[in-house]
Amino acid sequence: RRVIEVRGLGHHFRGVFGSPATKLNHARRILSFEEASASAAIYVGDSMEDYGVARELGIRFIGRRNKEKLHGVEGPVYADLFDVATEVAARLALVT
Repeated sequence: RRVIEVRGLGHHFRGVFGSPATKLNHARRILSFEEASASAAIYVGDSMEDYGVARELGIRFIGRRNKEKLHGVEGPVYADLFDVATEVAARLALVT
């Protein structure tokens, strides 16, 4: 949270989540807070842990290729963040 504030990015987020809670707990909390169904959510992640959380909760996953290989991921995986943002926008357009 401090890093986000120091970089002046706080106004872009409704919440910033980190340790000690797990990503799974955070994802459940966000769905509850937003009163959103898993089918209306999109999980953008860069690890197999992120992918596992999305699968467990039934959330659509968009991968961001990073140092960790995302082998076996069902769905798109992009190296470029612009491509990730474009995919998110396209999927959100389908929901609204």
